[in-house]
Amino acid sequence: MKLVNHIKQNIMTYFIVLFFILNMFNTYFLTVTALNKYIITFEYTFLSLVSSFLGNFSFLLILFLLLVLILKKPRRIAIGITLTTVLLNVVIFGLQYFAKNYKVAFSFFNFSMIKNP
Repeated sequence: MKLVNHIKQNIMTYFIVLFFILNMFNTYFLTVTALNKYIITFEYTFLSLVSSFLGNFSFLLILFLLLVLILKKPRRIAIGITLTTVLLNVVIFGLQYFAKNYKVAFSFFNFSMIKNP
């Protein structure tokens, strides 16, 4: 009973922590060759991993802060970060599909080259 009350009281904390952890983990599906065999990646160094982590975290933090400023109520914030996670997953899926078909990472220059005249 105490555990259920504890979970109900801290559900927003769990949503926020899962938002950051799962979305940061999701970006590695696109960038790690073992998980995405269709892309050619650069070698990872410790500095590149740290900068990648900081970049992903700061991007998610900006998204989260915008959601908090716009939505204000905890229930709406939870729904907002859930929808943001779904949207980010759709974008990651699209980038993986692009990498699979064109064997390059997405850039607008590469995208403009595949247009028909």
